[in-house]
Amino acid sequence: MPRPIFISHSHKDRDAAQAVCRAIEAAGLDCWIAPRDIAPGEDWGESIVGAIDGAAAMVLVLSAYSGASPQVRREVELAVSRGRPLIPFQIEDAKPSRAIEYFINAVQRLDAFPPPLESHLPRLTEAVRRLVHEPPRGSADEKQSVAAEPSRARLSNLPTQLDDCLGREAELLELDGMLTRNRLVTLVGTGGVGKTRLALELATQMSDRFTDGAWLVELAPLRDPRLVPETIAGIFGLPPSSSGAAADLVCGFLRDKELMLVLDNCEHLLEAVASIAERLLRAC
Repeated sequence: MPRPIFISHSHKDRDAAQAVCRAIEAAGLDCWIAPRDIAPGEDWGESIVGAIDGAAAMVLVLSAYSGASPQVRREVELAVSRGRPLIPFQIEDAKPSRAIEYFINAVQRLDAFPPPLESHLPRLTEAVRRLVHEPPRGSADEKQSVAAEPSRARLSNLPTQLDDCLGREAELLELDGMLTRNRLVTLVGTGGVGKTRLALELATQMSDRFTDGAWLVELAPLRDPRLVPETIAGIFGLPPSSSGAAADLVCGFLRDKELMLVLDNCEHLLEAVASIAERLLRAC
């Protein structure tokens, strides 16, 4: 059974969120949305965590309300930490809180204004379908498409970029050369200059060169440096464990792999990231 699309929203945007849910489900993709999918008597927190863990992607219905909502922030933070692809669907021209902005600044947003909302829903459903590599229901090419794309879905958790990376051709060419000669390349620069977008574009372009693809580890939500190895382990579905055991698991798992690993938003965890990077480079 396909994993559902988790819809994150403020309760004040319930009508818009339900319209999003109906549009995505009409396109043949299941959704998980509160409160509809929380059974009577079920713990809300546990239901939401379980739904995000089981989701294929998250659609964030972004408004002034959700952009300031602590609950929505927790949902987005959890989705990012779990490596779930995210599509912010902005239903009004309102700036989100710094906390929400921090987690979605590397992701292309879809604007749903000016109204009516319904006029923007087909573009959203097509973006969601591309994100989860799902052809339209009833398509004559459905079986062929699913057979042709599973390896890419399995060998990458890179978010689908909904725009083109323009004006960075020289940097991409230079980085391509660097990664041909070196096993470790670090991008540095001031906040907002586009390091994440450039790294994701590079990883997308180069992923087919690696037998085991390209993988993104988003470290922005972490505050405890000891969780860096466990976060990397979680990307590959390795079991939770202590920091030392997680580092050993990651090294053992990746030892015979050929892949690109993108560690994003490292600046607040430099020592821990440098430590695991050194271990991986020596062991793998």
